[in-house]
Amino acid sequence: MSRYGWTQLQTAENLGLRQPYLSKIINRKNDLKITDAQEAFRRIGWQLTLTLREEPDEVKRREFMASAAAVAFIPSPQASPYQDPEYLKSLASRLHNLTSMQGGIPVAAEAVRHASQVQSAIRNVTSPHTNKAASELIWRTSLVISDIPGKQAKSEVLGKLALNLAARSRDTLSQGECLQTLSAIARRNGEQDKAIVYAKSGLSLADLTSELKARLTCRMGQALALNPHMKAQARHYIDKALTIDGLDTAGRAAIIGNSGTALADLNENVAHGMLTQAATMCEDFSPLMQAGYLAANTISLLNRREFDEAAEWMGKLATLLPMLNSGGLDKDVRNILALCTKESGLSDAKDQLAFAVGRTI
Repeated sequence: MSRYGWTQLQTAENLGLRQPYLSKIINRKNDLKITDAQEAFRRIGWQLTLTLREEPDEVKRREFMASAAAVAFIPSPQASPYQDPEYLKSLASRLHNLTSMQGGIPVAAEAVRHASQVQSAIRNVTSPHTNKAASELIWRTSLVISDIPGKQAKSEVLGKLALNLAARSRDTLSQGECLQTLSAIARRNGEQDKAIVYAKSGLSLADLTSELKARLTCRMGQALALNPHMKAQARHYIDKALTIDGLDTAGRAAIIGNSGTALADLNENVAHGMLTQAATMCEDFSPLMQAGYLAANTISLLNRREFDEAAEWMGKLATLLPMLNSGGLDKDVRNILALCTKESGLSDAKDQLAFAVGRTI
């Protein structure tokens, strides 16, 4: 507490602990579990490292995280951990992973807290590395917030803040990431003009990686697909995105899946196969993405009145819904339930899907 000039209450808040619990620990009336300590000190830029007291020759110098024995704490050199680029990167990665596994709603409070802290901490920081890392944390926060009903305007504000930080860092790739994020948010809000402008601005940047170029190209196709009269232009960008090489599995899945959603908007039959492929590819790393592509496929099938196949996909979607809490996904489920008319013969599948959600949507 003395190192940072925090009160006991401020220390408890920054460590993610209750103040009475911290007081008992300080007064040696309670113990801090090793797993709680690892998370608490990570929040303020300290690393909990565990090493063997006496190491045999074959494991000398080897360190164990969350293992047993003597504990060493390695503090960040900055007064605030939110000025440490590596710490900011770890938080951005954490938000991404948590959102992929759970949806945006359970992660929102933490994301907003980090965004608020980092804005205060780096107000006068000029380091390009810090601004770049802060930009990533905030654009990932903007994606989380865009998944919360009624927070679309706030998500765009955060996305623009991230873009400003990326510009301060003079990092072209960071600016591209922000612009593709803003395009995705605008498309989710049905704002075609904004989605096109953001994607076009991103594509105008120099020295883009293959993956970022593919994502921005796909975003342009998705934006254009919101207007059926722009079908030819949308197909041009979608086809172009699909031909770009050099993507990892997650990147390729996103391009195929997002292209599939755009083609579904255009009522193209090929969308079904693409969304099926993308959902399968996402199984191992993102239940949220997988559920999103399952939902998009189901909506497309229902719109084409292919009810038997839609029932199968509704069943697949129902298996994922209990582990996810996402405003965007809830909106998709509402659309699916509305499309299940009496004549569709999908009353059982509809009931199964509604039960799987387990909450009012």
